[in-house]
Amino acid sequence: MICISLIKMIWNDIVKDKTIGVITPYRNQAKLIQKMIDDDKKIKSKISVNTVHSFQGGEFDIVIFDSVEGDGAKKWSIIKDSDKQDAHLLLNVAITRAKCKLYVVSNKQYIDKCFEASSFFRITLNEIVENGISVLSTSVFSTLKDENYDKWIDIINARIDEPIHFGNGFSHDEFWPSFHNDLLKAKSELIIFSPFLTSERLGKLQLLLISLLKKNIKIYIVTLSPKQAPAIMNDTPIVISKLKELGICVKFRNNMHEKIAIIDRNIKWIGSLNILSHNTRTEYMERFEGEKSAKELFDRFELEDLLMKPNINGEKCPSCASGFIETKYNQRQKKYFYGCSGFPDCDFTAEVSITALDQINYHQTKKTNTVTKSNMSQKVTKSRVSKKHVGEDEYETSECYWRKDKAPGFTYAASRNEWYKKKK
Repeated sequence: MICISLIKMIWNDIVKDKTIGVITPYRNQAKLIQKMIDDDKKIKSKISVNTVHSFQGGEFDIVIFDSVEGDGAKKWSIIKDSDKQDAHLLLNVAITRAKCKLYVVSNKQYIDKCFEASSFFRITLNEIVENGISVLSTSVFSTLKDENYDKWIDIINARIDEPIHFGNGFSHDEFWPSFHNDLLKAKSELIIFSPFLTSERLGKLQLLLISLLKKNIKIYIVTLSPKQAPAIMNDTPIVISKLKELGICVKFRNNMHEKIAIIDRNIKWIGSLNILSHNTRTEYMERFEGEKSAKELFDRFELEDLLMKPNINGEKCPSCASGFIETKYNQRQKKYFYGCSGFPDCDFTAEVSITALDQINYHQTKKTNTVTKSNMSQKVTKSRVSKKHVGEDEYETSECYWRKDKAPGFTYAASRNEWYKKKK
């Protein structure tokens, strides 16, 4: 969509006999851009779209190179030297097709993070940024403001020749197109149980989720708190923040393992596939229709209380501002309470009776006053955590030692993306 917006921006500034070539490493991306260009007869005749391989030998006055790589893309890249030996040759073909002007559409933050410093594309991109003109994608295209956004989303999400499926069981290859089709028909609500979250899978689903939100469809995600997520999934807090920024409600459920999707309280998907973290593993899902089946899940998992009634589960911790509020259980007192996923570095607590964040300050003020009046040494929720450096790579707080890198005896804290060891 950025390429299309860019074409429209420069269209009025070019001479009539000038040509534009849009080059991308991947055939599916080329097909998608071509599909969107075909919708505009005004520019269709002047634009050529194809892969790097197909453009060898051809030249254009203006070339737009769309690198595609970013969150949600496959980890293997055709333009990454460590993945493909002749990556630099393909890139050389792409960037030398332009006779007058070259535009490169790229997620520089992602390239800097995932491509080696010696990578030809990363080096080239840095040269372009340093010696050319660099602009943010939001100045070209805004997903929230662009007048053609809804139309383009419909083009991207369109399913052509959807295969007919018989039976309730679906392999992971059969699941995605069928689930996608169900989402396009959703009318009011989507609930997803996905214990694990990854940026890669969110990247693949983000446009579809945004299109549902723009139709005023409410989306709820039930997942594990960052503290319970595997250490290998260290971007869980980032994914949660992105989901919340989109306007999606995220709630935590302790020790969950269920993989479920409920659409409009009528269609139920259930099985072994993590919808928001699945990569290439072989999985299996089953699909059922009927209000009775969905109601059974609502009752079993108490979704009315978790999702529909006001509560602060899943909200940002107001104390440390980096962790998230989760429901915990006090074995000694035999009762539930709210705590921070950043524990032990953040010891925020609150009663489960609290239903909104704006009640937190009142609750904590009242608690502090009570302690002062009774001259008790009762522990009060901390609003600040002091840090003291004990070495070049390590610092300490009141309860733990912390470091960025793994070390013997240290445990990973996903909410902070750091390793900690409790003081003795």
